Amino acid sequence: MLWLFSDPFKKVADNQYGVFDPAKKQWTGLVGDVLRGKADLAVAGMIRNYDREEVVDFTASYMDYGVGILIRKPQRKTNVFGFLEPLTVQVWICICIATFAIGVVMFALARISPYGVRGVEESLQFNFHNSMWFALASLMQQGTDITPRSISSRMLGTFWWFFTLIVIATYTANLAAFLTVTRMESPIESLSDLAHQTKISYGTVKGSSLEQFFEEQGNTESPYDKLWNYMSTMDPSPMVNDVQDGYKRVKRGDYAFMWDYPVLQYQKKRNCDLMTVGKPFNSKNYAFAVRKGALYQEQITLSILSLQESGELEKIRQKWFEAESLCTDDESSDDSKASGLEMENVAGVFYILIIGSFLALFSACIELIWFKFFRPSSSASDHESSRTSSKQSEAHRNSFLDKKFNLNSTNDSNNIRLHNNKSESQLV
Repeated sequence: MLWLFSDPFKKVADNQYGVFDPAKKQWTGLVGDVLRGKADLAVAGMIRNYDREEVVDFTASYMDYGVGILIRKPQRKTNVFGFLEPLTVQVWICICIATFAIGVVMFALARISPYGVRGVEESLQFNFHNSMWFALASLMQQGTDITPRSISSRMLGTFWWFFTLIVIATYTANLAAFLTVTRMESPIESLSDLAHQTKISYGTVKGSSLEQFFEEQGNTESPYDKLWNYMSTMDPSPMVNDVQDGYKRVKRGDYAFMWDYPVLQYQKKRNCDLMTVGKPFNSKNYAFAVRKGALYQEQITLSILSLQESGELEKIRQKWFEAESLCTDDESSDDSKASGLEMENVAGVFYILIIGSFLALFSACIELIWFKFFRPSSSASDHESSRTSSKQSEAHRNSFLDKKFNLNSTNDSNNIRLHNNKSESQLV
Protein backbone atom coordinates (compact mmCIF):
# COMPACT_ATOMS: atom_id res chain seq x y z
CA MET A 1 0.00 0.00 0.00
CA LEU A 2 1.41 3.37 -1.03
CA TRP A 3 0.20 6.42 0.86
CA LEU A 4 0.78 10.19 0.69
CA PHE A 5 1.33 12.36 3.76
CA SER A 6 -1.44 14.93 3.58
CA ASP A 7 -4.61 15.85 5.39
CA PRO A 8 -6.00 13.27 5.33
CA PHE A 9 -3.82 10.32 4.16
CA LYS A 10 -4.62 9.16 0.67
CA LYS A 11 -3.44 6.45 -1.65
CA VAL A 12 -1.43 7.38 -4.71
CA ALA A 13 -3.49 7.15 -7.90
CA ASP A 14 -1.29 4.91 -10.07
CA ASN A 15 -0.01 2.77 -7.16
CA GLN A 16 3.60 3.38 -8.22
CA TYR A 17 6.65 4.31 -6.19
CA GLY A 18 7.89 6.59 -8.92
CA VAL A 19 10.03 6.40 -12.04
CA PHE A 20 10.66 8.85 -14.84
CA ASP A 21 8.43 8.25 -17.87
CA PRO A 22 10.36 9.35 -21.01
CA ALA A 23 7.22 9.35 -23.14
CA LYS A 24 5.33 11.76 -20.88
CA LYS A 25 8.52 13.40 -19.61
CA GLN A 26 7.31 13.33 -16.05
CA TRP A 27 7.64 11.31 -12.86
CA THR A 28 5.01 8.79 -11.87
CA GLY A 29 3.77 7.53 -8.53
CA LEU A 30 4.82 8.89 -5.16
CA VAL A 31 7.80 10.82 -6.46
CA GLY A 32 5.66 12.56 -9.09
CA ASP A 33 3.00 13.59 -6.58
CA VAL A 34 5.59 14.96 -4.14
CA LEU A 35 7.41 16.75 -6.97
CA ARG A 36 4.20 18.38 -8.23
CA GLY A 37 3.14 19.45 -4.74
CA LYS A 38 0.21 17.06 -4.41
CA ALA A 39 1.76 15.67 -1.23
CA ASP A 40 4.11 16.89 1.47
CA LEU A 41 5.59 13.50 2.41
CA ALA A 42 5.66 10.09 0.77
CA VAL A 43 5.44 7.31 3.33
CA ALA A 44 6.28 3.89 1.89
CA GLY A 45 8.98 1.30 1.57
CA MET A 46 10.72 3.45 -1.02
CA ILE A 47 14.42 3.26 -1.73
CA ARG A 48 16.84 6.08 -2.26
CA ASN A 49 18.60 6.14 -5.62
CA TYR A 50 20.45 8.69 -7.72
CA ASP A 51 17.59 9.60 -10.06
CA ARG A 52 15.12 10.23 -7.24
CA GLU A 53 17.65 12.21 -5.21
CA GLU A 54 17.89 14.66 -8.11
CA VAL A 55 14.22 15.68 -7.91
CA VAL A 56 13.21 15.09 -4.27
CA ASP A 57 14.87 15.02 -0.88
CA PHE A 58 14.94 12.00 1.42
CA THR A 59 15.01 11.68 5.16
CA ALA A 60 17.46 9.45 6.99
CA SER A 61 16.92 5.78 6.17
CA TYR A 62 14.80 3.91 8.65
CA MET A 63 15.50 0.38 7.42
CA ASP A 64 18.09 -1.46 5.31
CA TYR A 65 17.01 -4.17 2.94
CA GLY A 66 17.92 -6.33 -0.04
CA VAL A 67 15.97 -7.90 -2.87
CA GLY A 68 14.64 -11.41 -2.37
CA ILE A 69 12.95 -14.11 -4.46
CA LEU A 70 9.49 -15.39 -3.57
CA ILE A 71 8.22 -18.70 -4.98
CA ARG A 72 5.52 -21.19 -4.20
CA LYS A 73 6.54 -24.03 -1.92
CA PRO A 74 7.18 -27.25 -3.85
CA GLN A 75 4.90 -30.16 -3.12
CA ARG A 76 6.30 -32.66 -0.67
CA LYS A 77 6.91 -35.96 -2.43
CA THR A 78 7.04 -39.19 -0.45
CA ASN A 79 8.80 -42.34 -1.56
CA VAL A 80 7.61 -45.67 -0.18
CA PHE A 81 11.04 -47.07 -1.01
CA GLY A 82 12.81 -44.25 0.78
CA PHE A 83 14.79 -46.77 2.84
CA LEU A 84 16.86 -47.42 -0.30
CA GLU A 85 17.92 -43.78 -0.63
CA PRO A 86 20.85 -43.86 1.85
CA LEU A 87 22.85 -45.70 -0.82
CA THR A 88 22.94 -44.90 -4.51
CA VAL A 89 21.86 -47.32 -7.22
CA GLN A 90 25.48 -47.97 -8.15
CA VAL A 91 26.33 -48.95 -4.56
CA TRP A 92 23.35 -51.32 -4.32
CA ILE A 93 24.39 -52.99 -7.58
CA CYS A 94 27.99 -53.35 -6.39
CA ILE A 95 26.82 -54.93 -3.11
CA CYS A 96 24.72 -57.49 -5.01
CA ILE A 97 27.65 -58.33 -7.31
CA ALA A 98 30.01 -58.63 -4.33
CA THR A 99 27.60 -60.99 -2.55
CA PHE A 100 27.38 -63.25 -5.60
CA ALA A 101 31.15 -63.13 -6.14
CA ILE A 102 31.90 -64.07 -2.52
CA GLY A 103 29.55 -67.05 -2.80
CA VAL A 104 31.34 -68.26 -5.95
CA VAL A 105 34.81 -67.81 -4.45
CA MET A 106 33.75 -69.56 -1.24
CA PHE A 107 32.48 -72.49 -3.31
CA ALA A 108 35.76 -72.61 -5.27
CA LEU A 109 37.91 -72.51 -2.13
CA ALA A 110 35.93 -75.39 -0.63
CA ARG A 111 36.75 -77.48 -3.71
CA ILE A 112 40.39 -76.40 -4.02
CA SER A 113 41.43 -76.79 -0.38
CA PRO A 114 41.88 -80.41 0.77
CA TYR A 115 40.44 -79.45 4.14
CA GLY A 116 37.28 -77.91 2.78
CA VAL A 117 35.11 -81.07 2.72
CA ARG A 118 37.14 -83.61 4.66
CA GLY A 119 35.14 -85.15 7.50
CA VAL A 120 32.10 -82.95 6.79
CA GLU A 121 28.64 -84.29 6.14
CA GLU A 122 27.45 -83.71 2.62
CA SER A 123 24.59 -81.44 3.75
CA LEU A 124 27.04 -79.19 5.59
CA GLN A 125 29.62 -78.93 2.83
CA PHE A 126 30.18 -75.68 0.96
CA ASN A 127 28.40 -76.59 -2.23
CA PHE A 128 27.16 -73.79 -4.48
CA HIS A 129 23.83 -73.50 -2.69
CA ASN A 130 25.35 -73.35 0.79
CA SER A 131 28.06 -70.93 -0.33
CA MET A 132 25.50 -68.46 -1.64
CA TRP A 133 23.41 -68.86 1.50
CA PHE A 134 26.48 -68.16 3.67
CA ALA A 135 27.30 -64.96 1.73
CA LEU A 136 23.71 -63.67 1.87
CA ALA A 137 23.22 -64.54 5.56
CA SER A 138 26.47 -62.79 6.45
CA LEU A 139 25.35 -59.68 4.58
CA MET A 140 22.13 -59.67 6.60
CA GLN A 141 24.10 -60.09 9.84
CA GLN A 142 22.63 -63.54 10.45
CA GLY A 143 24.33 -66.83 11.29
CA THR A 144 24.18 -70.12 9.38
CA ASP A 145 24.50 -73.81 10.25
CA ILE A 146 27.54 -74.13 8.03
CA THR A 147 30.94 -72.65 8.81
CA PRO A 148 34.17 -72.53 6.83
CA ARG A 149 36.60 -75.34 7.65
CA SER A 150 39.74 -74.52 5.69
CA ILE A 151 42.03 -71.62 6.57
CA SER A 152 41.51 -70.01 3.18
CA SER A 153 37.73 -70.10 3.51
CA ARG A 154 37.86 -68.70 7.03
CA MET A 155 40.14 -65.90 5.88
CA LEU A 156 37.73 -64.97 3.10
CA GLY A 157 34.80 -65.18 5.50
CA THR A 158 36.54 -62.84 7.97
CA PHE A 159 37.12 -60.16 5.36
CA TRP A 160 33.54 -60.56 4.12
CA TRP A 161 32.19 -60.10 7.64
CA PHE A 162 34.27 -56.95 8.04
CA PHE A 163 32.92 -55.64 4.73
CA THR A 164 29.31 -56.29 5.74
CA LEU A 165 29.90 -54.68 9.14
CA ILE A 166 31.02 -51.41 7.54
CA VAL A 167 28.23 -51.46 4.93
CA ILE A 168 25.48 -52.11 7.48
CA ALA A 169 26.82 -49.49 9.90
CA THR A 170 27.03 -46.86 7.13
CA TYR A 171 23.57 -47.70 5.82
CA THR A 172 22.02 -47.55 9.30
CA ALA A 173 23.56 -44.17 10.07
CA ASN A 174 22.39 -42.65 6.78
CA LEU A 175 18.95 -44.25 7.02
CA ALA A 176 18.21 -42.40 10.26
CA ALA A 177 19.00 -39.07 8.61
CA PHE A 178 17.04 -39.82 5.45
CA LEU A 179 13.87 -40.99 7.20
CA THR A 180 13.65 -38.70 10.23
CA VAL A 181 14.64 -35.32 8.78
CA THR A 182 12.03 -33.69 6.61
CA ARG A 183 13.48 -32.50 3.34
CA MET A 184 11.88 -30.23 0.80
CA GLU A 185 13.92 -29.60 -2.30
CA SER A 186 13.42 -26.31 -4.09
CA PRO A 187 13.74 -26.06 -7.88
CA ILE A 188 15.85 -22.91 -7.45
CA GLU A 189 18.27 -22.01 -4.66
CA SER A 190 19.83 -18.76 -5.86
CA LEU A 191 19.60 -15.90 -8.32
CA SER A 192 21.98 -17.77 -10.63
CA ASP A 193 19.72 -20.84 -10.63
CA LEU A 194 16.80 -18.62 -11.57
CA ALA A 195 18.70 -17.11 -14.49
CA HIS A 196 19.83 -20.47 -15.90
CA GLN A 197 16.42 -22.13 -16.09
CA THR A 198 13.30 -21.61 -18.18
CA LYS A 199 10.66 -23.69 -16.38
CA ILE A 200 9.79 -21.00 -13.83
CA SER A 201 8.88 -17.53 -15.06
CA TYR A 202 10.04 -14.53 -13.04
CA GLY A 203 9.58 -10.79 -12.86
CA THR A 204 9.01 -7.77 -10.63
CA VAL A 205 6.70 -4.76 -10.44
CA LYS A 206 6.42 -2.85 -13.70
CA GLY A 207 7.82 0.67 -13.49
CA SER A 208 9.58 0.11 -10.15
CA SER A 209 13.13 1.04 -9.24
CA LEU A 210 13.94 -2.66 -9.21
CA GLU A 211 12.96 -2.95 -12.85
CA GLN A 212 15.19 0.04 -13.55
CA PHE A 213 18.01 -1.68 -11.67
CA PHE A 214 17.75 -4.81 -13.85
CA GLU A 215 17.66 -2.64 -16.97
CA GLU A 216 20.83 -0.83 -15.93
CA GLN A 217 22.57 -4.11 -15.15
CA GLY A 218 21.45 -5.68 -18.44
CA ASN A 219 24.82 -5.06 -20.14
CA THR A 220 26.89 -6.76 -17.46
CA GLU A 221 28.19 -10.33 -17.59
CA SER A 222 26.57 -11.28 -14.30
CA PRO A 223 23.26 -13.20 -14.08
CA TYR A 224 21.48 -9.84 -14.35
CA ASP A 225 21.93 -9.75 -18.13
CA LYS A 226 20.11 -13.06 -18.57
CA LEU A 227 17.42 -12.00 -16.11
CA TRP A 228 16.77 -8.70 -17.89
CA ASN A 229 16.89 -10.27 -21.34
CA TYR A 230 14.18 -12.72 -20.28
CA MET A 231 11.99 -10.15 -18.53
CA SER A 232 12.21 -7.63 -21.37
CA THR A 233 11.62 -10.00 -24.31
CA MET A 234 9.07 -12.50 -23.02
CA ASP A 235 5.56 -12.30 -24.40
CA PRO A 236 3.36 -12.07 -22.45
CA SER A 237 5.42 -9.93 -20.12
CA PRO A 238 6.38 -11.54 -16.78
CA MET A 239 6.10 -8.13 -15.07
CA VAL A 240 3.19 -7.44 -12.70
CA ASN A 241 1.25 -4.24 -12.10
CA ASP A 242 1.72 -4.19 -8.34
CA VAL A 243 2.91 -6.25 -5.39
CA GLN A 244 -0.45 -7.92 -4.79
CA ASP A 245 -0.52 -9.14 -8.39
CA GLY A 246 2.93 -10.61 -7.81
CA TYR A 247 1.71 -12.57 -4.77
CA LYS A 248 -1.29 -13.88 -6.67
CA ARG A 249 0.83 -15.00 -9.59
CA VAL A 250 3.28 -16.79 -7.29
CA LYS A 251 0.41 -18.68 -5.65
CA ARG A 252 -0.72 -19.93 -9.06
CA GLY A 253 2.65 -21.62 -9.42
CA ASP A 254 5.69 -21.61 -11.74
CA TYR A 255 6.45 -17.97 -11.06
CA ALA A 256 9.17 -16.24 -9.01
CA PHE A 257 8.50 -12.73 -7.77
CA MET A 258 11.49 -10.51 -6.96
CA TRP A 259 10.86 -7.75 -4.46
CA ASP A 260 12.03 -6.24 -1.20
CA TYR A 261 13.27 -9.01 1.05
CA PRO A 262 11.67 -7.82 4.35
CA VAL A 263 8.29 -7.53 2.64
CA LEU A 264 8.62 -11.02 1.17
CA GLN A 265 9.66 -12.39 4.56
CA TYR A 266 6.51 -10.93 6.07
CA GLN A 267 4.31 -12.37 3.34
CA LYS A 268 5.71 -15.89 3.57
CA LYS A 269 4.95 -15.98 7.30
CA ARG A 270 1.34 -15.09 6.56
CA ASN A 271 0.95 -17.27 3.46
CA CYS A 272 2.04 -20.82 4.17
CA ASP A 273 2.18 -21.73 0.48
CA LEU A 274 5.01 -19.27 -0.16
CA MET A 275 8.73 -19.37 0.56
CA THR A 276 11.81 -17.24 -0.09
CA VAL A 277 14.95 -18.65 -1.68
CA GLY A 278 18.50 -17.45 -2.06
CA LYS A 279 20.34 -14.65 -0.35
CA PRO A 280 19.20 -11.01 -0.64
CA PHE A 281 20.94 -8.97 -3.34
CA ASN A 282 21.10 -5.29 -4.36
CA SER A 283 21.27 -3.96 -0.80
CA LYS A 284 19.48 -0.62 -0.37
CA ASN A 285 17.63 1.31 2.35
CA TYR A 286 14.18 2.73 2.91
CA ALA A 287 13.47 6.43 3.47
CA PHE A 288 10.66 8.99 3.27
CA ALA A 289 10.55 11.42 0.34
CA VAL A 290 9.85 15.14 0.73
CA ARG A 291 9.89 18.17 -1.60
CA LYS A 292 13.20 19.84 -2.27
CA GLY A 293 14.06 22.28 0.49
CA ALA A 294 11.22 21.20 2.79
CA LEU A 295 11.79 22.58 6.29
CA TYR A 296 10.34 19.52 8.01
CA GLN A 297 12.90 17.16 6.42
CA GLU A 298 15.45 17.80 9.15
CA GLN A 299 12.88 17.33 11.92
CA ILE A 300 11.76 13.99 10.51
CA THR A 301 15.39 12.92 10.08
CA LEU A 302 16.20 13.77 13.71
CA SER A 303 13.12 11.87 14.87
CA ILE A 304 14.19 8.80 12.89
CA LEU A 305 17.71 8.94 14.33
CA SER A 306 16.28 9.29 17.83
CA LEU A 307 14.08 6.23 17.33
CA GLN A 308 17.05 4.28 16.04
CA GLU A 309 19.22 5.15 19.04
CA SER A 310 16.46 4.32 21.52
CA GLY A 311 15.84 0.94 19.89
CA GLU A 312 12.24 1.68 19.00
CA LEU A 313 12.77 1.11 15.29
CA GLU A 314 14.39 -2.25 16.01
CA LYS A 315 11.42 -3.26 18.15
CA ILE A 316 9.03 -2.30 15.36
CA ARG A 317 11.09 -4.25 12.83
CA GLN A 318 11.15 -7.36 15.00
CA LYS A 319 7.41 -7.07 15.68
CA TRP A 320 6.46 -7.08 12.02
CA PHE A 321 9.28 -8.75 10.14
CA GLU A 322 10.59 -11.30 12.65
CA ALA A 323 7.31 -12.30 14.21
CA GLU A 324 6.55 -15.95 14.71
CA SER A 325 5.33 -17.58 11.56
CA LEU A 326 1.72 -18.70 11.30
CA CYS A 327 2.89 -21.76 9.35
CA THR A 328 3.62 -24.88 11.36
CA ASP A 329 5.74 -26.35 8.57
CA ASP A 330 7.84 -23.27 7.85
CA GLU A 331 11.02 -24.30 6.05
CA SER A 332 13.21 -22.49 8.56
CA SER A 333 12.37 -25.11 11.16
CA ASP A 334 12.39 -28.15 8.89
CA ASP A 335 16.16 -28.37 8.71
CA SER A 336 16.61 -28.50 12.46
CA LYS A 337 13.68 -30.66 13.58
CA ALA A 338 13.25 -34.34 13.00
CA SER A 339 9.78 -35.63 12.28
CA GLY A 340 8.36 -39.00 13.26
CA LEU A 341 8.38 -41.75 10.68
CA GLU A 342 5.06 -42.20 8.94
CA MET A 343 3.77 -45.26 7.15
CA GLU A 344 4.44 -43.72 3.76
CA ASN A 345 8.15 -43.51 4.66
CA VAL A 346 8.58 -47.22 5.39
CA ALA A 347 5.76 -48.81 3.39
CA GLY A 348 8.29 -50.17 0.90
CA VAL A 349 9.74 -52.49 3.57
CA PHE A 350 6.32 -54.05 4.10
CA TYR A 351 5.84 -54.37 0.35
CA ILE A 352 9.12 -56.27 0.07
CA LEU A 353 8.12 -58.53 2.99
CA ILE A 354 4.79 -59.33 1.33
CA ILE A 355 6.48 -60.00 -2.01
CA GLY A 356 9.03 -62.26 -0.30
CA SER A 357 6.26 -64.22 1.43
CA PHE A 358 4.44 -64.82 -1.84
CA LEU A 359 7.67 -65.83 -3.57
CA ALA A 360 8.45 -68.31 -0.77
CA LEU A 361 4.93 -69.79 -1.02
CA PHE A 362 5.24 -70.03 -4.80
CA SER A 363 8.63 -71.72 -4.46
CA ALA A 364 7.20 -74.25 -2.00
CA CYS A 365 4.43 -75.12 -4.48
CA ILE A 366 6.98 -75.60 -7.26
CA GLU A 367 9.06 -77.87 -5.01
CA LEU A 368 5.98 -79.93 -4.11
CA ILE A 369 4.93 -80.29 -7.76
CA TRP A 370 8.46 -81.23 -8.80
CA PHE A 371 8.78 -83.83 -6.06
CA LYS A 372 5.43 -85.48 -6.84
CA PHE A 373 5.34 -85.42 -10.63
CA PHE A 374 8.82 -84.90 -12.03
CA ARG A 375 10.91 -87.38 -10.02
CA PRO A 376 9.56 -90.84 -11.03
CA SER A 377 12.99 -92.33 -11.52
CA SER A 378 14.06 -91.23 -8.13
CA SER A 379 10.89 -92.66 -6.57
CA ALA A 380 11.36 -96.02 -8.37
CA SER A 381 14.95 -96.09 -7.31
CA ASP A 382 13.95 -95.41 -3.72
CA HIS A 383 11.28 -98.13 -3.93
CA GLU A 384 13.72 -100.59 -5.47
CA SER A 385 16.27 -99.74 -2.84
CA SER A 386 13.65 -100.32 -0.19
CA ARG A 387 12.75 -103.73 -1.71
CA THR A 388 16.38 -104.70 -1.93
CA SER A 389 16.91 -103.68 1.65
CA SER A 390 13.87 -105.71 2.71
CA LYS A 391 15.15 -108.77 0.84
CA GLN A 392 18.56 -108.39 2.40
CA SER A 393 17.01 -108.12 5.85
CA GLU A 394 14.86 -111.21 5.22
CA ALA A 395 17.84 -113.17 3.91
CA HIS A 396 19.86 -112.14 6.89
CA ARG A 397 17.05 -113.26 9.21
CA ASN A 398 16.68 -116.58 7.41
CA SER A 399 20.40 -117.15 7.56
CA PHE A 400 20.35 -116.42 11.25
CA LEU A 401 17.47 -118.88 11.76
CA ASP A 402 19.25 -121.54 9.70
CA LYS A 403 22.38 -121.17 11.75
CA LYS A 404 20.34 -121.38 14.91
CA PHE A 405 18.53 -124.46 13.64
CA ASN A 406 21.76 -126.17 12.66
CA LEU A 407 23.21 -125.35 16.04
CA ASN A 408 20.19 -126.82 17.81
CA SER A 409 20.33 -129.92 15.60
CA THR A 410 23.98 -130.40 16.43
CA ASN A 411 23.27 -130.07 20.12
CA ASP A 412 20.42 -132.58 19.88
CA SER A 413 22.67 -135.03 18.04
CA ASN A 414 25.31 -134.67 20.68
CA ASN A 415 22.74 -135.23 23.40
CA ILE A 416 21.43 -138.35 21.67
CA ARG A 417 24.97 -139.63 21.20
CA LEU A 418 25.75 -138.94 24.82
CA HIS A 419 22.60 -140.64 25.97
CA ASN A 420 23.38 -143.71 23.89
CA ASN A 421 26.82 -143.87 25.35
CA LYS A 422 25.39 -143.77 28.84
CA SER A 423 22.97 -146.54 27.97
CA GLU A 424 25.75 -148.72 26.67
CA SER A 425 27.76 -148.15 29.78
CA GLN A 426 24.93 -149.23 32.00
CA LEU A 427 24.44 -152.38 29.99
CA VAL A 428 28.04 -153.29 30.34
